[in-house]
Amino acid sequence: MHQLFPFFLVLLLISCNEAQNSKEFDSNKDAVNTLEESFPNPLISRFSDEDSTDYLFPKTDSIYFETGELSEVINYSSNTEYIYKMFNRNGVVIEIGEQGEVLGCGSVIGVTKYNNEGELKLESIYDYWLPGEDDGCHAILFSIFNTYYYPNGKIKAKEQLETCYECDECPCGIWEYYDEEGNLTNRHEYGDCFDAKMECVDEPTIQ
Repeated sequence: MHQLFPFFLVLLLISCNEAQNSKEFDSNKDAVNTLEESFPNPLISRFSDEDSTDYLFPKTDSIYFETGELSEVINYSSNTEYIYKMFNRNGVVIEIGEQGEVLGCGSVIGVTKYNNEGELKLESIYDYWLPGEDDGCHAILFSIFNTYYYPNGKIKAKEQLETCYECDECPCGIWEYYDEEGNLTNRHEYGDCFDAKMECVDEPTIQ
């Protein structure tokens, strides 16, 4: 029996060592999981306030790419009203937008987009023309006016849409298309952009 004691002692030491290694491995695993939960998005937010849960307004938040370049700056006047500016990795502004509040809902006011060289590509203006007082913002009808541009700054197209928060976007108004010299090449006319019935027209009435 005494001869077997060293053997059992060795087994006990090996078992303890394996348990310790397993514990250390699990601890590292937990650290990795915690890191992934902290940064689930490749964009890492760095807030203007020391405490990111501090919602005092006005304030400015900055968002960075995982490699450190500035990706977006958001200037808040309230939790639903803000102006943002987005950048590509070369620091070129590619989008500027504004959100306001309409009957208690955060609503897009306008968006301007640029290509990666900083040339104007699209301007969108939102007109909330028929508020639904009884149903709040979900009953609002609004129109979107889009203007597209060529890299040389000339207008490429003008398009208009009528929609609501829970509706499909319907073509409306006059759609116009231009060549790069600014000459009108095509023109379509759809229904009224301020029609409360909001019936989508598949085909324009005038071509």
